[in-house]
Amino acid sequence: MTVGRKDLGAVFDQHVRHEFEDKDVEATMKTMTAEPYVWNVPTAVGGVGNHGVRRFYSEKFVGKMPDDTQVIPISRTVSEDQVVDELLLTFTHDREIEYMLPGIAPTGRHVELPHVVVMKFEGDKIAHEHIYWDQGYAARAGGPPRRSAGASSGDRASARAASAREEVNLTERGRLLANEVLVRLLPDA
Repeated sequence: MTVGRKDLGAVFDQHVRHEFEDKDVEATMKTMTAEPYVWNVPTAVGGVGNHGVRRFYSEKFVGKMPDDTQVIPISRTVSEDQVVDELLLTFTHDREIEYMLPGIAPTGRHVELPHVVVMKFEGDKIAHEHIYWDQGYAARAGGPPRRSAGASSGDRASARAASAREEVNLTERGRLLANEVLVRLLPDA
């Protein structure tokens, strides 16, 4: 890192804190260039330019996530002008999350969704964000249990059990990812 230059990882963390903890669009925008863009790749939702990003943040993202949302860091790579974070986003699907789960009504299910976030910088300001997650995984984790039309009560019970196993398996996958990091961070016994 060049002397006098801000730690880009710290700017990334500040930006995420303003989004998820402070829920402050203005503070979030201050971490960005004058004309940034945000691209949620799986759903092709975001914003371009100051007006577009501000609109996306205020209407669809900042303060719109479930109250129990957590961002759990997994790994980070930092270069001179870019930060790439692998993280786990956890929440209870207790409200519509239009940018991530379009058309899926709240289910009350707990979701643990791995993400990769690529932030490109101009100086010490964020020029753009590319956010990636597996949309099929997200829809299965946050969506309603699958049911067969006209199924018997035995078939419905079997489907509910399969859906519960799938939910546990999806949640377990996220926990395995997080635990992998914890194991790497713990000192040898």
